[in-house]
Amino acid sequence: MSTDPLHTRMFKYSGLIPEDDPLHTPLPVGIADLAELVSDPFEGIREHFERAELIVAPYYVAIGRRKIPQWSPTVSGEVRGFNPAHDCEGNFMSYKYQPNNNCYNYACNIATNSFAQPGRLHGISVLNGKDLDPDKVVDGAVGDRLKLIGQDLFPMDKLASLKLGKGHFVALLTSNPDKSIGWRGDFHWVRSDNDQCTSWSQKYGPDQVVNFDFAGMPIVDPTQANWEINEGPQKLGGKTAIKVTYEFQAWMFVPYDGVNII
Repeated sequence: MSTDPLHTRMFKYSGLIPEDDPLHTPLPVGIADLAELVSDPFEGIREHFERAELIVAPYYVAIGRRKIPQWSPTVSGEVRGFNPAHDCEGNFMSYKYQPNNNCYNYACNIATNSFAQPGRLHGISVLNGKDLDPDKVVDGAVGDRLKLIGQDLFPMDKLASLKLGKGHFVALLTSNPDKSIGWRGDFHWVRSDNDQCTSWSQKYGPDQVVNFDFAGMPIVDPTQANWEINEGPQKLGGKTAIKVTYEFQAWMFVPYDGVNII
């Protein structure tokens, strides 16, 4: 794992945590906490990055034998249209916290500030070795108390007609691993911002929240939107563009009571 916060990564992921990400990679529970060793956890942070035995986050959550770095306490809320500046008290748009909340955080409207992983709080891993297992993403989300609706391609009016209580709909997209280019696979979530399921939005990894797809078009149906993204050259100075595609995996529902993620 690289300890250089300015390290250039080969790929950017929407949901998975890159292996060389020192901000969000879980660490063993026996490692000392930075908050216990310095009065200001952001003071001299570059120096502490270079000391691999320290957790750099001001907070952490212990799960089994791992410690999950958390950069600010969890904030949650209900979806009331496309309003990223106010969702979860602005955590998804804040310079300080935006990079710590991924597509899963935004889809659930729960800013954990820990780059949340489906099922992690409940001991479920979305990985098969180091690569993504799409079925485990579904299992993890169900473990977090999201409701699985199905994997059929519903028209939006049929989806909106389902009576599942107070909450909002989300769509899970996945990209399969490709060992030929070193791509581990990834997951991406898109959420509905209205009861009619005609307006959707998304947050690609550490990026800002947007209400359009990867081609810049409004999302009126996640299964019909463009989810092909250019990951850029494989190496600095390289000329080969690498494109990956996310495909529809499942419809799910986020109830406003009981969902718990980290």
